[in-house]
Amino acid sequence: MTNENGAPGAIPVVYVVGSGRSGTTLMDTILSNHPRLYGAGEMALLAVDNLYHRFYCPCGKPVDQCQFWTAVVAEWYQRTGLSDLSEHARIRQRFEGPRLQGLSRLMREQWFRSRGFAEYARQTTELYRSIQHVSGKEIVVDSSAIPMRALALSLMPGIDLRVIHLVRDCRGVAWSLRKGLKEDPKAGICTTERPRPVRRSALTWIAYNLASSWVCRRLPKGRALFCRYEDLSTQCSTELRRIGEFLGCDFEEIIQRLDSGGALKVGCTFGGNRMRMSGDVRLRLDTDWRQKLTPAEQQTLNRMCGWLMRKYGYREV
Repeated sequence: MTNENGAPGAIPVVYVVGSGRSGTTLMDTILSNHPRLYGAGEMALLAVDNLYHRFYCPCGKPVDQCQFWTAVVAEWYQRTGLSDLSEHARIRQRFEGPRLQGLSRLMREQWFRSRGFAEYARQTTELYRSIQHVSGKEIVVDSSAIPMRALALSLMPGIDLRVIHLVRDCRGVAWSLRKGLKEDPKAGICTTERPRPVRRSALTWIAYNLASSWVCRRLPKGRALFCRYEDLSTQCSTELRRIGEFLGCDFEEIIQRLDSGGALKVGCTFGGNRMRMSGDVRLRLDTDWRQKLTPAEQQTLNRMCGWLMRKYGYREV
């Protein structure tokens, strides 16, 4: 990965964007098993709502006691002059907030760079630089998935950005969200998540994927890659070779390991799916939605999302 603008010291960042429950943690884990990439997890959440002091790391310790993350945060503070994560949370919310105000601010920053954005970019770039330094790996993977963050990162001169738009069948996403989760920090579930109605999941899936596609179209040619969760799970060799060509990385060793039934190691990562707490991860296509969603729910999702599902190569059942 090289910076097209030749910015000195630019940090190579791979950002995984898309709707939640689409396999972003799996993608993060796969990429992190490469010697040049470090899967950091959901960096958008690091400074949010005191989560740094509530999440558990896959190493088994609370994140604020994990040797890796305490080293990262300490170096980040030293590089930026920050003394509390809430300072970064406030400035991040100005530009990455889910409301239209955040989008309008980012659109203006394309033409008129403000001091506020320059400080936000400096803090964000130094976070990735701290992860790069502590991990000893060249490329940082951020699987926050939020389209607004992808747009924001694309405007930061200190970041050499590649974006992977990861899509999962909306019915699989809807089933995952309909189950709900009970709070269990040690199992990787930081807060209770109530079961979500399929109509709401459908609207979120459409909105996030359309926004992700829009951001990817705005990037320079060769800076974005489309990938489906189902292909990553069932045709991993083909997909990893495509991703390897996109990133300039050789994934053959990982391909051989997965083809032989081997497992992927999970490092110290922040946030993401609870699968990260298992220690070892094996590829398995999750199609439980076929049996678990009622026919009425599947019909609802087909009606609401069918037009976009077909665009992504999914068939209605």
